[in-house]
Amino acid sequence: MKTLDGIKNLESCEDLTVEEVKAMDKYKHMSDAEIAKLIETLRIFSEIVYEIYVNKKQEQKLIGISNHTKLAA
Repeated sequence: MKTLDGIKNLESCEDLTVEEVKAMDKYKHMSDAEIAKLIETLRIFSEIVYEIYVNKKQEQKLIGISNHTKLAA
């Protein structure tokens, strides 16, 4: 995955832990298994959003190059 806005790839990001989530008042009532599932769901959602963002940025860059090439001709 290419570097984008200072993030080299999603693997370089630290994962949220069950303990960190459980420390938040809103999630104290949840079991460890529920929190683990929540973290996994958020991770997958984040990957999807990140991939869409990367693709849009690349499309914009390609459109910019294409428009610049047309203007230069």
